[in-house]
Amino acid sequence: MVDAEVVRVEVPGPLVTKTLEADDPSSDRPIKMTKTTPDDRVPFYAIAVNERTLPPSGDTHDKALLDATQNGAVKRRGKITSSRDITLGKYTGREFTVELMLRDTQLRAVTRVYLIESKMVQVKVIAPEAGFDEVTTARVFDSVKLK
Repeated sequence: MVDAEVVRVEVPGPLVTKTLEADDPSSDRPIKMTKTTPDDRVPFYAIAVNERTLPPSGDTHDKALLDATQNGAVKRRGKITSSRDITLGKYTGREFTVELMLRDTQLRAVTRVYLIESKMVQVKVIAPEAGFDEVTTARVFDSVKLK
């Protein structure tokens, strides 16, 4: 289990957890991310909580923020193959899938982004396209619970 600031997520184990920083396409400050993985290779499960305060929410603002996050995921490489709006309780979000190459491996990255009060939460599953485990991915996403 990964116990992030505003959510809990069940991921397969045993696990190694590292804290990283990643670029945030919608801000000049990085996202602090907990990367949880069986080792240092893919597949990996990433739970990221953006610790900056988000402006007040609203349908137009939330859509723009989710669009910027999704577009930032493919800014350097990859392409979006699917996207849909989602919710977690009363909170809005977006799920999108990106195909990308890393070295000589075709990867699939499925990301769910939630706007929870003043936080942005991202849950990702990244693994090689060949043999991508839909069942484990669904189990990870279905396990996301508000604290």
